[in-house]
Amino acid sequence: METRADRRRRKLRALCTLPGHDAPTAAGIKRIAAGAGLNWQALDQVLKQVKRPSGHERTLGDDAAQAIESALNLGRGWFDTDGAGLTGSEWEVGALRDLRELPHAEREAWCAQLHARAEKWRDITREILARYTVAPPAAPPAETPAAHLGAG
Repeated sequence: METRADRRRRKLRALCTLPGHDAPTAAGIKRIAAGAGLNWQALDQVLKQVKRPSGHERTLGDDAAQAIESALNLGRGWFDTDGAGLTGSEWEVGALRDLRELPHAEREAWCAQLHARAEKWRDITREILARYTVAPPAAPPAETPAAHLGAG
């Protein structure tokens, strides 16, 4: 079973691997570290599983994981998800990495389109739910005292 440290290392490895490479590169590690305000050598040691003087491997701690999640808009806890579904999937990591490679203006245009499509998807979902959700039964009309008396 994959440990938390292993999962974080695997996801960090995917983030630091530049397009066209099979493994993390110094440039990829530096890019992630700079964006999150972290020391790139520390991330490199996490990836290489360097042992501390205590004998334990260097791991990606909570503060560093949250800094990267925040810098890349991955959502808090992304490093700790198991990778099921879209959240934290390897596909998502690759897509985010590829999107970062685009020139700034082009990246901004794609982000705007993704945002607009997400809003449209929410609108369509709401419309479907409104159209096909069964409404609760109407309340029976309130009886008046005169109805009991036979007046009418």
